[in-house]
Amino acid sequence: SRVEMVKGYVEPGEIRVVDRMEDGRLLVLLSQPREARFRGLKQLPPPRPLPGAVEGRPVVSLEKGYLGRARGLVIGAGGVGVRSVRMLDSYVAWMAYLAELRRRGLNRLAEELAARIGDPLTVKRLPVAELPRIEESLRGLGAPGEARELLRSMIRSERSIVADTPWSRVLRAADAVIVE
Repeated sequence: SRVEMVKGYVEPGEIRVVDRMEDGRLLVLLSQPREARFRGLKQLPPPRPLPGAVEGRPVVSLEKGYLGRARGLVIGAGGVGVRSVRMLDSYVAWMAYLAELRRRGLNRLAEELAARIGDPLTVKRLPVAELPRIEESLRGLGAPGEARELLRSMIRSERSIVADTPWSRVLRAADAVIVE
């Protein structure tokens, strides 16, 4: 059975940044590294700029909020930086998702999802706000992990914003890249 556990409460004064990511999830950055202390992690200096240290991680600015996902490092006249891309007007490529499930041999799952969420012939795209409902259906149907991973890869965007941040402004690069 599903179990939910409360690790702790956050007072509003402890919140440094709150923003919404492309997939609709809420991103909350606290003013103190509470989770790091909870896990017993030590405060370390920012890592050297290595592509693997940032690729695909959320980039959060203390001033501007969520900047997007890190796409890698960039090199310019001033030195090295991290490039982030934030997708706007995002949607789930529903028809492509169900077609890919069928291609992978998950025909029954694709049929059940089409019946529960929407027929791909009439609904080619779904708003990103529908992700929680789709994920709940996947859990209810006992879908394999690959189906959930594939769903995340089917988030598309009409347009995007690219931001380059100098590495000298990177404060931390762990689960997320935190910049000044």
